Amino acid sequence: MEMDQYLFLFPVREYLSAGEYFSFAMRDIRSFDAEVGRMDRIIRARYGRGSGYETNWLLFSSPDDRCAPDLSSLDARMPEAMKGRMLVSGVTFEECTREERYFDPDHVLSQLPRTGRLVLGGFHDADCVERMAEGALAAGIDATIDEDTTDMFFHRRALGIRVPVKRGEWRLSDFGMTERQGAPEWMIDSFKEVRRGKPYRVAVRS
Repeated sequence: MEMDQYLFLFPVREYLSAGEYFSFAMRDIRSFDAEVGRMDRIIRARYGRGSGYETNWLLFSSPDDRCAPDLSSLDARMPEAMKGRMLVSGVTFEECTREERYFDPDHVLSQLPRTGRLVLGGFHDADCVERMAEGALAAGIDATIDEDTTDMFFHRRALGIRVPVKRGEWRLSDFGMTERQGAPEWMIDSFKEVRRGKPYRVAVRS
């Protein structure tokens, strides 16, 4: 039976511990580790057992074998990542970060079972995740980015924005994009503009 697929890109320590989140970890609300755990629970609730989805995790290639995933880089704070299908990007972490080499979306898709719908999360929302979504659409796959499960989750939590375990509709306030939240009009307009013509982006209500 064909099942829908959820794919999280790069659940690795290097990204989850990136310096841009250090200031977040020092806030009094909750520790950064607790926020990682919350995102893991959201993924489990939306795409785990009984959801109708299979979970997949894209890892960098092992430096010793390009065809094998670098399991040593998995972040233990995301135990859900230990339960799904492991895919291999075809590039190592060093090649990606130092040489700016990207994975081939078709190579990643070839490792997935046949699917009618693909939901994406992971690092980084506006870079690798969007690149994967565009590649899936080009291959005729209905692709959507669940922005609650990308690195944007942490940016929004740092602003004190609540992210529900189950999501109904998306509003501008879920992104901190209202005047009441301090977003200037030009920023709100820019947020809307960059989403136009991207069917893999969720519809956002005012």
